[in-house]
Amino acid sequence: MLDDYYTEEFSLLAKTATDDGYGGKTESWADVEDSTFSGRKRLLSANERVEDQANNYSEQYKIYCDVTIAVTKSNMIKDSAGNEYSIIQEPENKWNHHLEIIVTKS
Repeated sequence: MLDDYYTEEFSLLAKTATDDGYGGKTESWADVEDSTFSGRKRLLSANERVEDQANNYSEQYKIYCDVTIAVTKSNMIKDSAGNEYSIIQEPENKWNHHLEIIVTKS
């Protein structure tokens, strides 16, 4: 049943630190291996939006996915078109049935 509902493909990104060649580190986002998952994204209404870290109410989405996806607020999510989304708050497990993840486009 949910296979029909989860019509979009996403993958996870994790922050990595690489040597900058000058004795320091550069942080960037890299694909998490084997992290592709199916889900569904919808635009949140003005009443549903949450204040993000920058204290603004930017365009926000809710991504629904299987409860078994190992995602945290420290990740980013990328859709199949290459758009990247920052996670605003920890994903919420709804009734051990699915995850709801509030994101904003990066």
